[in-house]
Amino acid sequence: MKNILLAGVIAIHLCACGNGPTEVTFNKLDNYFLSNTVEVPEGINVFTAQDDSTFYQLAGIAKTMSNEIRKPDFEHETVIIVAGQPTNHATQIDVEKVTVTETDIIVHITIEKGEELSYTMKPTTLFTLPKQANDKVVSIMEGAAAVAVGTVK
Repeated sequence: MKNILLAGVIAIHLCACGNGPTEVTFNKLDNYFLSNTVEVPEGINVFTAQDDSTFYQLAGIAKTMSNEIRKPDFEHETVIIVAGQPTNHATQIDVEKVTVTETDIIVHITIEKGEELSYTMKPTTLFTLPKQANDKVVSIMEGAAAVAVGTVK
C-alpha cells in the first residue's frame, strides 16, 4: 500500500511538470555516515541538506589517517542522504541515476544485501548534485517501486 501511495505522488508531480526529467550528474560522498541521533522510521529513508548546519546534524565523518574527506560546497550543491534500517547483514545502497524536473528529484537505487555480520550497521549513501530549489519532492525508486519520499528543505 505504501508503494502504491508513493508511486501516485510521483506520478502526480511528474504530470504537473511541463518539462520531462533531465538526468543530472551526482557525486558520491565517501567516508560519511548517518548520525546515530537520526531516526530512521521504517524501510528506506531520505534526508536532504542545503547548508553545513543541517548536514552535520545528519551526518558524521568517518576520518582515518589515510582517507580524504570531500566537504560539500553548499553554495553550489545539495546533499541527498539515503538510509536503510539497521541490519546485521552487509548492505550497500548504490545510486544508479538521478533525474530532475522543475518540481522533483528522482533517485534510482539498487540495494545489495550481503553476508551476515557480527555487528549492526545502518546502510547509507550520501551524494551531492547541483544546487536544487527548496520544496522539491525527492523520490527514491528501487526498480519500479517508490520506496521513500522527502523534500529538499
